[in-house]
Amino acid sequence: MVIVGITGNIGSGKSTVASYFSAYGAKVIDADKLVHRLLRVKTTVGENLVKSFGKGILDSHGGIDRKKLAKIAFANFRRWRLLCKIIHPEVIRIIKERIRKARKQKIKVLAIDAPLLIESRLDKLVDYIVLVKAEQKKAYQRTRLKMDISLEDFRRRIRFQLPFRKKLPFADFVVDNSKTIKFTERQVEEIWKKIIKKS
Repeated sequence: MVIVGITGNIGSGKSTVASYFSAYGAKVIDADKLVHRLLRVKTTVGENLVKSFGKGILDSHGGIDRKKLAKIAFANFRRWRLLCKIIHPEVIRIIKERIRKARKQKIKVLAIDAPLLIESRLDKLVDYIVLVKAEQKKAYQRTRLKMDISLEDFRRRIRFQLPFRKKLPFADFVVDNSKTIKFTERQVEEIWKKIIKKS
């Protein structure tokens, strides 16, 4: 089985790239979706988040409000590291479990879509890294549409991710997602062909 890590900074379009991999036949693990499932009060992660960041992160129904959590957690590096310390081990555990399951199912290509693939050391689990890049203006536009956050919040979040230039040495392939969808799709198609040929 070939494992491909797909990463990039917020708004780069890594999920779009992952969707193309899925269309070509890859099994995709979406790290963001795993995090969303863990952000429930009744999970161990959820309980630890409330203990660490307080009841101010809860919504009117008693669930974890992701925007409220983000506002508190992205306030400084100490809180950001605490957030990662609570969430990352469980996400990594689930991903490792799904990798084992995929091997048993004899999946040919498994893709891990993770914004913090390198920062969380998930890169150690993959055979290839696909790094997605986009102009910051476009990245913000995409993020605003998807998450409804301000430019200030966008800039605050991006501070906690490795800049593109520091991720580049880890990359086996780079996808420029600053232009048209067709342009992105052609790049992914070429990468897919190369990975299949090598495997």
